[in-house]
Amino acid sequence: MNETLVKTLRKHLDAEAAHDADAAAACYVEDGWYEHLAFGIRFEGREQIAAQYGASYAAMPDLAFTVERELIGESGAMQAGSFTGTVTGPLAGLVPTGAAVCVPMTATYGFRDGLIEHERVAFDLATFAQQAGVDIADLRAAVGHTDPAAVASATVRRYAEAKGRADVDAALAECTPDFTVHTVPFRTTAHGVDDTRLQLRQFFEIFPDYDVAIDGEIASSDAVSCWGTVRATMKGDLGPISATGRRFAVPFTCVFRIRDGRISREDFSFDLATMTAQLDVDLTVLNALLPAPELVS
Repeated sequence: MNETLVKTLRKHLDAEAAHDADAAAACYVEDGWYEHLAFGIRFEGREQIAAQYGASYAAMPDLAFTVERELIGESGAMQAGSFTGTVTGPLAGLVPTGAAVCVPMTATYGFRDGLIEHERVAFDLATFAQQAGVDIADLRAAVGHTDPAAVASATVRRYAEAKGRADVDAALAECTPDFTVHTVPFRTTAHGVDDTRLQLRQFFEIFPDYDVAIDGEIASSDAVSCWGTVRATMKGDLGPISATGRRFAVPFTCVFRIRDGRISREDFSFDLATMTAQLDVDLTVLNALLPAPELVS
């Protein structure tokens, strides 16, 4: 165990317990940073770090952190426990509620030159908002929540909802101009929004009640993977294949690439054999209509 890091961490925690914002921030390197994962906010430099501590103490004058578990290594540390306090002051500018909170949390630290280089604090925002007696949407708006993964997820969900109502223009508004969509079982790729618009409109003529239900997802700032069930009724002809009037419901997975808050690529996968069986379409005939397999980079 690095005794220098232990000493710095204890000094930092003592300053927090005393609600001494400047002393707590002085335990960081000059260009250190503090990140609230729940709020999606990062404070850079000692001045900003001290200001965020001061704001927390103003919102909850009795704020306290109880450490239940701790791990300290040669260059980092982790603490787990809970924070308690009473919201008797302004919480991100919202009206004080007087509610008491007790929320599990973790804090991870990185060190440099014997001081804290960065700290990440994580807790469940929904739990905190409920206990604090505030609406989570109001709280997010008040703190200017800008979590990149949440932004990417919201973009994909708006895109999926627009496609579910066959609103091509609304769906493509969530995409970059060079958007590419690869429908894996159909072995087709649309390049750019104009090509994609044409393909989507043709698809919706065949399946006008197309609907997507997302059951789960994994999101980061530049990618979203989601899965669920896609459903539609074949009400239009697909080339020489006549409409069957049958409906399919098949599991799917999608991988989206995100750039500057918009979708730049979609890879859409499902089982073609399951879909054609449910639609009463001959798979061999459909396969003959599709492009030859292509190498996708």
